[in-house]
Amino acid sequence: MRSAAALVCTPGSVDGLAVGASGSTVYGYERTSGVASGTTTVVSVASLWRYDVATGGWTRLNRTVDSNANSRTVQFIGGAVSVENNRYYFVGFSSDSMCLRIWGLPPESSR
Repeated sequence: MRSAAALVCTPGSVDGLAVGASGSTVYGYERTSGVASGTTTVVSVASLWRYDVATGGWTRLNRTVDSNANSRTVQFIGGAVSVENNRYYFVGFSSDSMCLRIWGLPPESSR
């Protein structure tokens, strides 16, 4: 396994980093777009990435989630991989912290 320094994605950065069982699966998202919400910017679009442990490189998946769709704007805050099915989940809170939204990436769509 590579050092933590090797986990930097270029361009941008990876958030919501999640590592599956035995380190075999690593996912993250890059927050790519923001909208003003009061005095802060809510980054509400996430591009999904997969880290290839064998090659030591990141691959951008053909998946982008726009939480603005259907007026569901959230600030993305984290991610996790299910050890049962290798599915990547990532979450975000609404600006008033009253609503938590969860998205899941099916394992078969990450290849």
